[in-house]
Amino acid sequence: TFNSLTQDEIKWLCSARELVIGTTANEWSLGSGSDNLPLTPTQLNLKRRSQYGSSKVQGILVNSAILFLMRQGKKLREWYLQNNQEDYLAQDLAAIAEHITGTGITQIAVQNQPTTTVWLVRNDGVLVGLTYERESKTFAWHKHVFTGTVESVSVLPTSGDEDEVYLSIKRTSGTKRDLVKLDKHNWGSSLITEYNGLDFYVRTTGAVSSQSVTLSAGTFSHLASQSVTAKVNGVQQSGLYTVGSDGSLTINNIKDKNGDNVTNATYSIVVGRVYESTLAPLYLDTEGSMGSKKSIHHATIRFKDTLEAKVGQKE
Repeated sequence: TFNSLTQDEIKWLCSARELVIGTTANEWSLGSGSDNLPLTPTQLNLKRRSQYGSSKVQGILVNSAILFLMRQGKKLREWYLQNNQEDYLAQDLAAIAEHITGTGITQIAVQNQPTTTVWLVRNDGVLVGLTYERESKTFAWHKHVFTGTVESVSVLPTSGDEDEVYLSIKRTSGTKRDLVKLDKHNWGSSLITEYNGLDFYVRTTGAVSSQSVTLSAGTFSHLASQSVTAKVNGVQQSGLYTVGSDGSLTINNIKDKNGDNVTNATYSIVVGRVYESTLAPLYLDTEGSMGSKKSIHHATIRFKDTLEAKVGQKE
């Protein structure tokens, strides 16, 4: 029984240097009081470390820090021991993007490779991520919206160079779920043979004749009756196509990267839903410019492995 003066429900336990306990009103550490002694019913040291209060979402250990959500499920706290002293800090990692957690988070998972990324599922079905490299002071939030609502996220460690991230996504209409795996960060080196760039995609091959190809029933059953786009040998075709109710698809008027008609041959074909990636950097905060307007006369923007992009503001 904690001597906390209030009745606080335990929300999560996390094993670190000591056993960290998150309750509705406080965060505690439980240990033996010495690295050389085991924890026993008579040899224990229970201390209140902070008073933020936790939600029911399990706190996670990321390297030397514990990340947990406060009671409302909006603020993600980074709980760590400051400079090997007795002071524990718990800064709010969502403070740099207060809107990103929406009305609350329901689940957390951590991906350690190739970079440490904390994946969080919002209660409105949106997936958000936090690129988290504490040693280099890198904290970057990103949001991922799908056709449907994300219900859960799971990370499976692998012996390869990247951990695998799986999502369970509920369709917008009906009760069907899609179990999907996110593409790797390092997708390869060839835009034509390795890059996909579509959501819920299927990669296949098809024999093109007279700039047209028909893919058989069942090939795209998970996209039945939906609008999709197609990439033929890495070139995204103009316009949208509608998948048949039986999962078949006919792609007409196929063009190459120069806008010319393709020759009759067998091509690599990727079919999926279109999505748009948007990068919106923070406003420049140069020394002495707080509260004043700045005119930018020139900017250099570099792209890597990019098929298509637009730069500027939408009005």
